[in-house]
Amino acid sequence: MKHMALENTETVDVAATPSQLFGVVADVTRIIEWSHECRRARWHGPSSGPLVGARFRGWNRSGLLVWSRMNTILEVEPTRRLVWQTGGFLGIFDSTIWMLTFDELPDGRTRIEQSYRIVKLVPWWGKAMSLINPAHRDRSAALNADLVRLGEVAVAQTR
Repeated sequence: MKHMALENTETVDVAATPSQLFGVVADVTRIIEWSHECRRARWHGPSSGPLVGARFRGWNRSGLLVWSRMNTILEVEPTRRLVWQTGGFLGIFDSTIWMLTFDELPDGRTRIEQSYRIVKLVPWWGKAMSLINPAHRDRSAALNADLVRLGEVAVAQTR
């Protein structure tokens, strides 16, 4: 059986500017517009925007599996980078750091790089998730498609 990929990086070049892209991802409530898996997100507590330490909850779906995660913003560099960490199931079984980076290219397009790295994974939990959620064994195509959609959403909002 193939296990979950513990890390991945996907890169796509899009017509949107870094500012347009950051404007979409900085509002976590808009994630449903571009994510294949996240169905809803909302800021938690007094947080209403991407500041280091701000928290948000995301609700996800993959196949028949539905779950939510509390997330904490780790790094914000407006128009350039957003990094957050998931709290994992019950906060003890797993945790993942996600990063989105936007680099302006000489031709006016932007290179989006999305990466994740699982930083905590209880071994039996990882095996169980590989069985329960086979879509997480290789997320490359789905994450690549997310980035293409993110670019489309960012361009469409300025029309």
